[in-house]
Amino acid sequence: LWLALPEPARAPETPLPHAAITLAALPASPVVPHLDRAGLTLTGVAVAASDGDPVVVATYRGPRGCRLELHAAAAGHAFPPTAGTRRHAWTAGPLAYQLVAFGMPAARFRAVVDAAERATLGDGLPDALDRRLREARLASQPCVG
Repeated sequence: LWLALPEPARAPETPLPHAAITLAALPASPVVPHLDRAGLTLTGVAVAASDGDPVVVATYRGPRGCRLELHAAAAGHAFPPTAGTRRHAWTAGPLAYQLVAFGMPAARFRAVVDAAERATLGDGLPDALDRRLREARLASQPCVG
């Protein structure tokens, strides 16, 4: 698991004994993007199973009720439908990703999707996208849902 953070990530306080085995089953280390410029804080990372496949689920929360989940699994994995109001899926090398928002305005979600995709593809965050993330956060209505 690779966290795209500007500073070194701290080890979890409670190790997950099965997490290393599950992550080893993935073809590559998933990237969990740092989305603070969008006003979203990473609040948890869990390892789950979906149709027998390991899936990493990162949860983000915002100060105005926004919730976002990033799912990562082996490429070709069919993510099941979720209760989210907006979804976007893509493939980055040997991994499939899905971003699910709960009540997030469309323009803000699109900016977050662009940033998350670039991070998982190993691209840097260009200044224009960085500005767009901040503007989308400031201009958007509070999330509902």
